[in-house]
Amino acid sequence: MWTNRNQRFGKNHVEILRSAAETTFGIDIDVLAGDRNHQFWVLGIDEKENCYRDLIGNIDADSMKAFNRNFFITDAGFQSSVQLKLPALRQAADVYLINTAHIEKSRFSIAPIIIHELAHYLEQIGKDASYPIEPIDVTNGQVVLDSFSSNVLKLHSTAWAQLLCSAARFEVASGRYTSIRSFLELAVPIYDRPNWQGELIKEMST
Repeated sequence: MWTNRNQRFGKNHVEILRSAAETTFGIDIDVLAGDRNHQFWVLGIDEKENCYRDLIGNIDADSMKAFNRNFFITDAGFQSSVQLKLPALRQAADVYLINTAHIEKSRFSIAPIIIHELAHYLEQIGKDASYPIEPIDVTNGQVVLDSFSSNVLKLHSTAWAQLLCSAARFEVASGRYTSIRSFLELAVPIYDRPNWQGELIKEMST
């Protein structure tokens, strides 16, 4: 059963998402969507009830029905211009998805997954991070890509990997995480990286 407590945790998760977007990538998701005449929606993936939950409360009933007719389970996701994937939607929208099993997690635990998805979003809309990609990000991005199984690799590009690794570097420099490796191991689920070689991750020189 979905309760008011669940909804409160959902709204708190959305605030962590918005904060991570601003502090890590220097973006305002609502503005990025609005400038493209898009809505910004957040769907909670409720595995127990096999349905989506509107975590912001701004999705119309018909759109929710369209989403729930196409329900699927994952940990998290981001899709810009979701109406192109789901033509039944009446509005242009960017949608972030998060499994409701994660909405009670702290920023430390969940921000790496959020940032993983934000990197997908930036790539999808063709926007660069607010700071340049460095050679260390290129090296670490390749380590991440090399760790993936073939089916996961198809869904992750070099540009995405470099964005994620630059964000990892920023998060460590900001003092929120102790190492790039530890951040990436939180950002990429273990089941997606069977060939992980964490010892190859380069850290920033002190």
